Amino acid sequence: ERYMYATTKYFNRGDAMYGLENFVEATDAGYGVIAEGIMDALRLRSFGIKYAFSSCGADKSWDRMVNFHLLKRCVFFHDNDRAGRLTEKHWKSDTELRIIIPNPFKDIDEFARQNDMTLDYCKELATWAVKHITGTMVAGQRERVFLEREIGV
Repeated sequence: ERYMYATTKYFNRGDAMYGLENFVEATDAGYGVIAEGIMDALRLRSFGIKYAFSSCGADKSWDRMVNFHLLKRCVFFHDNDRAGRLTEKHWKSDTELRIIIPNPFKDIDEFARQNDMTLDYCKELATWAVKHITGTMVAGQRERVFLEREIGV
């Protein structure tokens, strides 16, 4: 079952981000891991990624872009759909690593839920991505990683 976070009189989805209770700490650490959906951010946190946040959709807003730049280094987990391709175009950070989820999966949460092997693979990938963005990538560098379906899914 899919959930939607609709913009209402009291909630503007375009300006929202999930998980901001750790945001100040993440800015001090100099990085964050951004996914489109709340369940994706929760999945990443279940892997031990403390600074995982959800953009609550693919909208581009000034507030969201400011948050990404405050983080300095971002790992972006893009959804594998039309909206996810849009986020590739307009989500920007000073230093960024973009993870592209393979077909037929929609997002990192769906990919991880396939079986124990994909769960372990996604956990290793998320851990590697944080180490890579905080260690080996130099300021201003941008990379894209396309996941292969060579893991028996």
